[in-house]
Amino acid sequence: MAYVQLKDNGFNRFKLFLKSMITELSRLSVDWEDVDVVKGLSCLRYLPETYKNDNIYAVSLQIARAINEERDDLLPYKTDTVELKKLTEMLKKERERVKKLIITHPLSINWTFEVKESECGSEGVFRYSLDSVKTIYSDMIVGLNPEECFQFDLFVSQQYVATYKKVKLETDDYGKKSAIYKRVNSDNKEFTWNGDSIIDVKLVCDTDDELFPSVINSCAPNLTIPQMLQKKGNRYVQQKDYASVECISLYRKPWRSECIDDVKDITIGGDEYRIAIFPEVSESQFIPMVNMETGEEIELKNMTSKYSVVFGGVYLPWLEKSSHALLTKRLFVDVYDEGGMRSGSGRIMCRQRGSLEWKEYSDKIIRPGIVDIKVIFPDGSFDVKTFYYIDELNFEAFDAAANSARIRCNLNWGNVYAVKQENVSYTVEQTTNHSVTWNVVRTPNTLKFPSTCSFEIHNPGNPALKISIPSPYEGLCLVKNEDELVSEDTVLSFNEFSQYRILCSEGKPHSMRISYTGMIGQERPITIYQKVKGGITPLSNFEDSINRLFNVNGVNSFDRTSAAILTLGDKDYRIRYFTMDSALNVLSETIEVHSLDTGAGFVNYEGKIFACKIVEPGEDTEPSVFQLDHLDCGSFKFPNETEDGDYIVFSDVYDKHRLIPRLYHIINGHLGDEAYTVRSANKKQNIDVWISELTHYGVENEKTWGLVPQYIEIADRWRLPFRTFNAISASVSSPVLMTKLLLRLLMDDKMDALSSAILKIEQECAMAVHWNRTDIVMEQFLQVTKDYSQRQQMKFFQDFKDALHNIMTLTLDADVADLMTRFLCGNLENVDADLLTNAEVNDFKRRAIGKNTDESNFNSDLPILHLNLVHSYYSAAIQMLPYQETLIKAPLYVYEYTQKWKDRLWGTSPERIKRRRIINFYRLHYKYTYYTILVKMLK
Repeated sequence: MAYVQLKDNGFNRFKLFLKSMITELSRLSVDWEDVDVVKGLSCLRYLPETYKNDNIYAVSLQIARAINEERDDLLPYKTDTVELKKLTEMLKKERERVKKLIITHPLSINWTFEVKESECGSEGVFRYSLDSVKTIYSDMIVGLNPEECFQFDLFVSQQYVATYKKVKLETDDYGKKSAIYKRVNSDNKEFTWNGDSIIDVKLVCDTDDELFPSVINSCAPNLTIPQMLQKKGNRYVQQKDYASVECISLYRKPWRSECIDDVKDITIGGDEYRIAIFPEVSESQFIPMVNMETGEEIELKNMTSKYSVVFGGVYLPWLEKSSHALLTKRLFVDVYDEGGMRSGSGRIMCRQRGSLEWKEYSDKIIRPGIVDIKVIFPDGSFDVKTFYYIDELNFEAFDAAANSARIRCNLNWGNVYAVKQENVSYTVEQTTNHSVTWNVVRTPNTLKFPSTCSFEIHNPGNPALKISIPSPYEGLCLVKNEDELVSEDTVLSFNEFSQYRILCSEGKPHSMRISYTGMIGQERPITIYQKVKGGITPLSNFEDSINRLFNVNGVNSFDRTSAAILTLGDKDYRIRYFTMDSALNVLSETIEVHSLDTGAGFVNYEGKIFACKIVEPGEDTEPSVFQLDHLDCGSFKFPNETEDGDYIVFSDVYDKHRLIPRLYHIINGHLGDEAYTVRSANKKQNIDVWISELTHYGVENEKTWGLVPQYIEIADRWRLPFRTFNAISASVSSPVLMTKLLLRLLMDDKMDALSSAILKIEQECAMAVHWNRTDIVMEQFLQVTKDYSQRQQMKFFQDFKDALHNIMTLTLDADVADLMTRFLCGNLENVDADLLTNAEVNDFKRRAIGKNTDESNFNSDLPILHLNLVHSYYSAAIQMLPYQETLIKAPLYVYEYTQKWKDRLWGTSPERIKRRRIINFYRLHYKYTYYTILVKMLK
């Protein structure tokens, strides 16, 4: 310690290192005698190079232990000097802060189990989804740099699920920085479990860093031991704070119970299991289970622990996939209680495969192979997960060329073998006691490009461990389904992003360009440049970037030439939501399917095609959906009894390659269509008709307003663009009609349909529900309820406010939903807006960070809009760049509309639609800044 104190300014950095170390070690199961644990900590970056040695590590570890165990007698120094006394107090304070740190809902995976019956028997399906929290603290993500990372995207199983942006950067008394990140966008995806031992959750920063946060329940259900699940709706769950008298036990041989009579066989992922259904089981009852091979006994109870556990330290940068959840020497465990507070690491036990004896966990007593880890919670309940302990196993690649490379496996146990793959050959070049080296060669000039190299490790007494690592070859290419080379002419389906991967040689990052072509293939000015790291990068990593281009330019699904353009190396790929088109065969009066790929013709489409009957205002029928007949020749035909009228033809909701919805008509029993330009002109005329009719009639009219909710339900049910139906486009074309739509949906008790669709409607139609005025909302409400009794009116008004509150929560944020609802409903006092302070404006300017971060094109992807405001809201002396000005003025422009100062927001002209689309862009991607400014004005 004397040495440390004497080293110039190094002691200050050493203090920062110790403080961060206390935080990181609070999550680990630590062997206090092993200095190697320090070498794996991210806080090591705070130490000067001259401090990085085993002596400093040992002293640091001893200090951390003394603080962690609250034992001053273990401190390697005396606290009789002011400096060391302050150091000790600081570390104790940090330990208390870590212990009290509360995150209301940590990142967690939610699992459900469903039993499906068929002629082949019963099948069990596990599904999972990420419970993405509203707020994330930088301290919770190891390796996250709060100063440099402004935003990050979350991915589950290589698919995008959420975006978070930094809303606050704090510096404590000791100079340590931390940040608060708020969720600004999310996609509530549910995934079907395919047997992966660990669910991959990845965080991609705008600095291009990729981090793998620890997530509750990211380990798959441990089906090696019996499980009890509770009934919830049509599924079964193991969920904290949830109880159900109806349960099932799920197990497989050699487990059984003498108390279970009614047992059903079931398959999960091709493996055979058994379930027993218990219609009524109290929390005090239990089901005894016994392993008929080992004699192990357990008791299944109808209750779940209030504690949750996160197993960390299982991420390996060289690993692509493995047959088991892998465990290395650095295991850390986090335990959370029902309030989301960390409760330490619990008591950790372990046992080797074949043993019934549980021992205190230590990496010094376990051997490579299958090992069970048991975490005993403070209330005595526990969780058991099974891992494959690999000690210090690792793979490395070198000498990479376009079609060859060398791969070395370093291990001191078991035997490793290369797995035969099509178009790949492995030749063992060298074998030692601790490694095996292969020369790997792929067959060039084929349509296959294997994305991984696979190996098996045999270890006596354990199942074969299967491991895949990224292909090591030099170069850059795009593959689908792991090994299919994608040709340049292919149109990529946005619905299949999880199947595409970019292969890039290690150590040589490449740049990728994403642009957009609009009407007649003209490229738009905004382009996003992204770096592609070495290894395998899922195309879904760039989903948010592509969505940004769609949001600022419009999806334009009906324009066959519009697409996002992905430029990878010297190849261009088009990306669309709908990659197929349909066309009329005039001779046979059938519908043929064509791919939008360059040069592609007729396709024998394997999916289903449906049609929706279009009902115009004043007609007595309702829109209906039916399936077209699939002919042997591959074409589709309307059923013979189909009546005359207009029909929208589209593909099944689950088809990966989907058809652009297209209008056809049947006249005198004959099928016909029109050219795109004619359809486009007719569409504009028909929208004007709908606007006129919806404006003229009240919301109670069934032949106009009664049709709109039906079209919304159809578009949402079949995942069609909402602009497919002119009735929807018309109903959101002005604040008056939009308010009438909300009231009609509430009258029909169909607000749920709008809740699931509103985000897409606002984006597609370049509008927002909160772009409204109190006088318009209340005038339409009073018009609808003019014949209601006072009691009926009050109840309907409360229902209306609840519906608006839900929409504001979905489209803006829960924090401002109440205020926005009060404003729209006339319950907010109208006061003069405060000016934005210089500090606020400068903070907002700093938040305008796009995807382009290189100096040569910094923030060039952010759209610019010249917005002329009626009043001034900040000092004219503040200088800002055009995109910063657009970000700040966008919510101010909306505010001025709400105050009736000038209506330049709504309208159907291309200029106004573009203006609304760009304002919406900043609302979607800079939500916190947008609503912070808007709310300050309204207050």
